[in-house]
Amino acid sequence: MVGARTRAHSPARRLYYNIATTGMTVAVAAFIASVYVAGLLAYTTGAGGLLDAYASLADHFELLGYIVVAIFTASWLSAAALWR
Repeated sequence: MVGARTRAHSPARRLYYNIATTGMTVAVAAFIASVYVAGLLAYTTGAGGLLDAYASLADHFELLGYIVVAIFTASWLSAAALWR
């Protein structure tokens, strides 16, 4: 990521990269937090159904991590292609 940031020579390109990276990071963090909050709510209230199914995503965070890395890579490549 540091190499990609240093290759962004123009200030506008650097700003676009920083905004995109920060936005994706915030979205991923909000998703992870919502899964854990859903698990906490399902555990404390004993609720099942959709809330429990959403909370069960916490069992697959290894796979979700690979998906997040793929999303970051694809977005970086598409942003680099867009600026060319």
